Amino acid sequence: MKGRTRLAALLGFVLAAGCSNESQDLPPDAGVVRAVHAIPDLAVLTMNLDSNSLGDFDYAGIRGINRPGDGSHEIAFDVKLPGGDPPTRLETLNVATGLNRAQTIVLTGTAEQPETVTWDQPARDWAEEVANSDVEITVLEVSFGHAALGRGPLDFYLGPSPLDPTASSPVASLSYSDLSAIVEIDAGTQEIIVTPAGDPTTVVYESDVLSLPNVTSLLFVAFDGLKLDGDTPWLELRSLGDAFSNVMPNRLAPAEARAVHSARDSGPFDVVRHSNDETLIGDIAYGEVSPYVVVPTGSNTIDLKSVDDPDEVVTALTLSASPGANGTILISGEPDVVRMTLILDDNRRIATSARLRVINGAVTFPAVDIYVMEPGTNINDVSPNVGLLAFPLGTSSLSFKAGDYDFVLATSGTRDVAVGPVRLSLQNSGLYTVVATQAEQDDRIELIFLDDLAE
Repeated sequence: MKGRTRLAALLGFVLAAGCSNESQDLPPDAGVVRAVHAIPDLAVLTMNLDSNSLGDFDYAGIRGINRPGDGSHEIAFDVKLPGGDPPTRLETLNVATGLNRAQTIVLTGTAEQPETVTWDQPARDWAEEVANSDVEITVLEVSFGHAALGRGPLDFYLGPSPLDPTASSPVASLSYSDLSAIVEIDAGTQEIIVTPAGDPTTVVYESDVLSLPNVTSLLFVAFDGLKLDGDTPWLELRSLGDAFSNVMPNRLAPAEARAVHSARDSGPFDVVRHSNDETLIGDIAYGEVSPYVVVPTGSNTIDLKSVDDPDEVVTALTLSASPGANGTILISGEPDVVRMTLILDDNRRIATSARLRVINGAVTFPAVDIYVMEPGTNINDVSPNVGLLAFPLGTSSLSFKAGDYDFVLATSGTRDVAVGPVRLSLQNSGLYTVVATQAEQDDRIELIFLDDLAE
C-alpha cells in the first residue's frame, strides 16, 4: 500500500541514524516504523512518536522504532532551526501499525514543496524462520520504492555485475510514490542500475557491486540527490534493512574540485594530473579561486607545477575522489615550502539557514579562533564559535540565522585580533566560505571570499 501527501510550505517562517526502539513496553513483533529524510534543502529533522522524541536525522539518514506493536500512533517531524529558535512542525501523521508490518515514511520534495510518501509492507520474521529451519537459509527479499520527485517513471534492474540493462528485464517499473512487490533472491554480489522507464540505453543510476546478505529484507529507496544532471538532480539510492542499511552513491555522479591559492609570493600554479599530464586547473595566482572542474574518481596523484617553470613539480597530492563529491584544494605555505591540502566541501544549500565555513590557509597562524557575532559585539565579551582551527584545515559548515554578523579571527587562545571585524550579510539558502591567508605582516591575516561571498 502506498500514499502521498503534499505538505504546507516552510519558506516564510523560517550521517545516518539507524532505527531505535524508544518504547520498551510495546509487545514483541517483527514490525518497524521508519522514516527517510530525502529533502535536500532541509537540515536536521526530529522524529516524534506520540509526543516522544525518537531523535534527530539529517538528509539521507533514517530514524524509526522497532516493534511498534498493533495500534495507532501519532508520528510527527520537526525542522530544527539555527540560533536556538524553536523547531517548526513539518508534518504530523496518524499511522496505524500492525504486528509483522513494516511502515516506511519518506520525506521528499523540497523545503518549499515538501511531500510525504508512505509505504506499508509485511515484515518477515527471519529469526523465527532460522530457528525453525533444518537447513541454512541462503535467500533474502528485496523491494524498490520511487521517491525521487525530480524523476519520471523509472525501471530498476538488479543482477550480477557487470549488469547490462539492454540485455535484462527490470525487476520493477515504478512511477513516483510507487512501491514494488517483494522479490526473493539468492544472497551474493549484485549490482543495481536504474533507467528511465522503457529506455534501457539511458542509465541514470549505477551502484557499486553490492554484497547482499541472506536472511534479511531490504527496501531500496530512490530519491533526489544533491548534484544536478542538467536541471535534474542525480538519482541516489539507500537501502533499508537489517545488516545492510546504507546510502549507496551514484557511480555516475561526477566528482569535482576547485583550487584556492593562499601561498603569498609563490607565483602562479597549474594543478596537473600526474598520470597523463592533463592540466585540471591552470594559471591560478595568489588570492584567486578557480571554478569547480570534474576530476577522475578513485585515487589519483595531482601535481602542482609552477607556471614559470612547468617542468618543476612543486608538491604533489594523492586525491581520492568519490562519485558526487566536491572538494577544495588549498594551496598554502611559503615560497620555499608550498603544500596542497584537500578539504571536502559540503555544498548543500539549506532553506532555513545560512551556512558558513572557514579555512585556515595562513601559514603564520598555526591555529585561529573564529568569532561570528551580532554587530558591535566585543570579542572580549563572548566565546569563539570555533576554537583552535589549525593550519591548513577547515571547519565543517556552521549554521546561522539570516542577518548581519561581525566576523573576527584571533590568534587561538588569545583575544589578539588577526583580522576583523568584517561585516558579513548572510541569507537563508546562502553558502559562504572564508579562507584565511597570510598578510604582509606576520601578525595579521587577509581573507579570500568564496561562494556567495565572492559575488
